[in-house]
Amino acid sequence: MRGIWISVAVFILFSFLPFGGYPASLEVRGPFGGYLRKEVVSLREARFRKVVPQRYDFSCGAASLATIIKYYYGQEVSEREIVKEMLEMGDREKIREKGFSLLDLKRYASSKGFVANGYRIKAKDLPKVKIPVIVLLNTRGYKHFVVLKGADGDEVFLADPTVGNRSLRMEEFLKGWNGVIFVGSRKARTTPLPRETRPEAPIVQAQRQGLM
Repeated sequence: MRGIWISVAVFILFSFLPFGGYPASLEVRGPFGGYLRKEVVSLREARFRKVVPQRYDFSCGAASLATIIKYYYGQEVSEREIVKEMLEMGDREKIREKGFSLLDLKRYASSKGFVANGYRIKAKDLPKVKIPVIVLLNTRGYKHFVVLKGADGDEVFLADPTVGNRSLRMEEFLKGWNGVIFVGSRKARTTPLPRETRPEAPIVQAQRQGLM
C-alpha cells in the first residue's frame, strides 16, 4: 500500500512541476503497476504557442506579421523570410538602426496580396476589433511591435514576439500605444486566435488543440 501511495505522489508531483525544457513525454509508475505516460510541453513552448518569436533586435515587426499570416491566415511563412524580403525592399541601414516601420510592413503585406493599412482608432473602439492586428507600443522609450489579439473589459491580449502570449491592463496598454492599428486583410478562410495568455497547471498535454 505504501508503494502505491508513493507512486501516486510521484505522478501528482510531476503533473504540477513547472517544466522548462523537459522531454515531450514523461513515464512514471502508476498506482496499480505499469507505467503512465504524460505528454508535456515546456513553459516556453506553451507561452509561444501560435506566436512567431523574434530572433533579431530589429525584427519585432516581421515576427508580428509572420504570426498573423501563419496562424490567422494559415499560410506558412517564417520571420526570416519576411526580414529578408523587407530588407530587399527597404533602406537596410535605416532598418538596422531603427527597425522596421509600418511602411515596411505595408510594402511586404501588399506584395503578398494583402490589403494592408494603418488606422487610427479610439481606445473605446478596441473591443470592436475582432481580428488580430499589429500595434506599436512605447515602453519607457523602447518601441516594440506586437500583435493585439483582442480586448475585453479592462484587459488586452497580446502575442508578443519577445515574451510570447501575455495580457495587459487597458490603462497600462494605453500609456504606450500610439492609437494606430495595422490591419492586413484578404479574402481567405481564417482561423481565430483565442485570447488565453498563460499555460495551465498542471502542465498541458502536447497534443491538445492549443492554448491560443
